[in-house]
Amino acid sequence: MFGVFYLFFSAAAYNEPTPEKVGEKMNRFLQGTLVLLISGIILKILGFIYQIYIVRTVGTEALGLVNMVHPYYISLVILATMGMPTAISRLVAAKEAEEKNTAKIMRVAFTLVLSLGTVLIAAALIFMPPVFDILGFDRRLRWCFYILLPGVIIVPLSSVMRGYFQGRRQMLFPSVGQIAEQLSRILLGGSLIYCF
Repeated sequence: MFGVFYLFFSAAAYNEPTPEKVGEKMNRFLQGTLVLLISGIILKILGFIYQIYIVRTVGTEALGLVNMVHPYYISLVILATMGMPTAISRLVAAKEAEEKNTAKIMRVAFTLVLSLGTVLIAAALIFMPPVFDILGFDRRLRWCFYILLPGVIIVPLSSVMRGYFQGRRQMLFPSVGQIAEQLSRILLGGSLIYCF
């Protein structure tokens, strides 16, 4: 009997969203989708241009060396990230809906990512050289791998920030950040290739 009264009164207290609120949510959703679409297209074009530049400048051998090490690097990044952007996005969205502070979520996420990234880098520095020796990799591969290692901390940190802004439904900041990251990769990589 109590359950029936509870359902009745909770249903009566439910405020149906007005058409204006539904339209506003749809408008924000469409804006976010448009921003992500445009930034995705820009990122693909920049990546394509960068790949062409790399192949023409350093040749296929150097690119092949980097691509041989890349799966090991990506494995470490995946372990360091562990689905953090999605989890943070959900937690931040829930806290925003309750109008609560999200600072604790971000502190815990940053601490976890930094700790895990540091442990993974230390483990990679200890265990990957023997793995490379066992697999018979070229000595140059070690340096390619070592150069990529700082990304094991940098990429998860940017993923945490991306999850935060997506949880707040602010798609512009992650999109601009990804474009800036790609541009800095092009400028830094291009200048290092040119100098060496």
